[in-house]
Amino acid sequence: MPEAVSGQEPPAVELRDAVKRFGDAVVLDGLDLAVPAGQRLALIGPSGSGKSTVLRVIMGLERLDRGTLHIEGEEVPRALAGRRLSRAQRETERRLRRRLGMVFQHFHLFPHMTVLRNLTEAPVLVLGLARDEAAARARELLELVGLADKEDAYPAELSGGQKQRVAIARALALRPSILLFDEVTSALDPEVVGDVLAVLRQLAADQRSTMILVTHQMGFAEEVADRVAFLDEGRILEQGPPRQLFHEPREARTRTFLRRVLEAR
Repeated sequence: MPEAVSGQEPPAVELRDAVKRFGDAVVLDGLDLAVPAGQRLALIGPSGSGKSTVLRVIMGLERLDRGTLHIEGEEVPRALAGRRLSRAQRETERRLRRRLGMVFQHFHLFPHMTVLRNLTEAPVLVLGLARDEAAARARELLELVGLADKEDAYPAELSGGQKQRVAIARALALRPSILLFDEVTSALDPEVVGDVLAVLRQLAADQRSTMILVTHQMGFAEEVADRVAFLDEGRILEQGPPRQLFHEPREARTRTFLRRVLEAR
């Protein structure tokens, strides 16, 4: 367990010396990251810098080749080469992953289920909630994201922005303490991006959850994040408060990236 300063809780998420390879490509190259509980962290950087891979490793969708991952002070078990996790290690991993909720770029809603079923299935199966309780919670969340009238609709009947708002509500349905958002506006038409960003702004203002957001929306990151980290070639090159990083970046590579992004608007 990572050491915490006396009287302080450990980080909500901590990666140490994280290495992830895909074939010969090194996507995470000894990355270190600590996210305090309740912090809103935005990850920015060029395509291929490892931003989404960080989220997928935290969520358990990818396995580290080297390094450690801690969630709220507990290490997530990692199988050594050629070995499997023990039953106790698998249970520890499942228990820790239940604290996470992730919203993907491409929604990943169940097409054969109504919006309400999409929100209630996991709380019933994972948390053991009664269906009535899960449905009541789902309706509260649909109200939160502005889709109270869509509970009986199927995903195919929704716009892209509506699907993404349902996906956000579904992540919240499991009551996670850590929320991960992977470029949730990049697959949307420009006219609906604002609706989704408005929901995220409301969550950032109202939720006590730790939030880690991968985004190309620099203005949004500056507005809602407590801290911004710039990734390049699988490492965090620079991080700090939004005002400092966006307006007074220390690294030349960060300045070049921001200039190109702003010029492309």
